[in-house]
Amino acid sequence: SDPQDGLGRKPSKRGFGVEFGEDVTAEFLRTNGLRLIIRSHELKEDGYDVQHGGTLITIFSAPNYCGRMGNKGAFLRLDAGSLTPKITVFDAACPGGSTAPLPS
Repeated sequence: SDPQDGLGRKPSKRGFGVEFGEDVTAEFLRTNGLRLIIRSHELKEDGYDVQHGGTLITIFSAPNYCGRMGNKGAFLRLDAGSLTPKITVFDAACPGGSTAPLPS
């Protein structure tokens, strides 16, 4: 399932699961005593996306997905004391240390 900008739930554009809005995220966090959802498995052009008022972060760690998407990758670390997320974004690395799209 994937987050959406609207409210509520609706069938996913990807053909399976549902899309859920900020109200669904807020209810899930409240019910489970959480402050943040960190998720993955959805391509993000910049390697990550923060939605629903900062309460939901999507991380996509595969830069230049399938060797042709041109997207960045990202990973997230939580500060040990405050649990504040710190996101690091990176490009695909090619032999020789340069960054460029991988050959198709």
